[in-house]
Amino acid sequence: VNSIGVDINKVIGHSHLSSQLRYLSGLGIYKSQGMEKALLETGELRSRADILDRKILGPTTYRNAAGFIFISQRVKDKSKFDILDTTRIHPDVYASVRKFSLDALKSKGDITAAPDDNKIVIMAMEKGEKESPLEEYLREEKDSSINTFLTQIITGLKYPYHDPRQEFKLLNEEELAWLLLNISKQTIFEGKIVNAVISKEDEAKFICKVENTFEGILSKKDIGEEGVSIFGKYKEGDSIQARVEKMVAQARRIKLILNAKSKELKSNEKWVKIPIEDRTWFL
Repeated sequence: VNSIGVDINKVIGHSHLSSQLRYLSGLGIYKSQGMEKALLETGELRSRADILDRKILGPTTYRNAAGFIFISQRVKDKSKFDILDTTRIHPDVYASVRKFSLDALKSKGDITAAPDDNKIVIMAMEKGEKESPLEEYLREEKDSSINTFLTQIITGLKYPYHDPRQEFKLLNEEELAWLLLNISKQTIFEGKIVNAVISKEDEAKFICKVENTFEGILSKKDIGEEGVSIFGKYKEGDSIQARVEKMVAQARRIKLILNAKSKELKSNEKWVKIPIEDRTWFL
């Protein structure tokens, strides 16, 4: 919750969202219940400052939680709207943010008379040919402590709140198969040489068990040397060294297409495109 922030006016308009409040830094169950009650009584907030002005939170609790509560730009009454209230920048440093923003604009000669507070910040972060005035000001700043502070300000302005959760989507056949297997994709991959244990046989192919988990399909024409018959050479339970030529997701399982030709086992040239981090040693 602290990572993605709480749109406080959305909580006011949708009571089921109030459960987020207890997880805010400095609150907890009892303080969040008091805050929820106060919010229902007070109506829409125009700024973070309203939280203090309307006595929704005390000064200490407010200081702990303020950076994780934001006021959306969708607020209806914009009479006290502050662009910094949409970011995770703490109210304690608003004055410093505006000062540095104004200094950055003045250093570039982009401003003569001071506009309103919101306009100062917006102009300081407007992208130029390569960077914003504030980013250019940071690059030229020599004081390391100011440099660190400016970096935090710019990060807060550029990336106000980010929800790290991925949007829900249905898994495709392959993703679902790997999820059900509950094993790493590095366990098996195209190009790996494996020991395939024959479990069934028909006229054209062997059905094999690979890594005690996967079903492998090995065509009889893909075994041994070219032109050499394998008739009667293999039976159920025998182990054949083969290379995984293809992986196919089917019916929530991963099936392996195998190749046990001698020339395929001897050369790795075809498989060097596999990223090294996704590969184990070829046998």
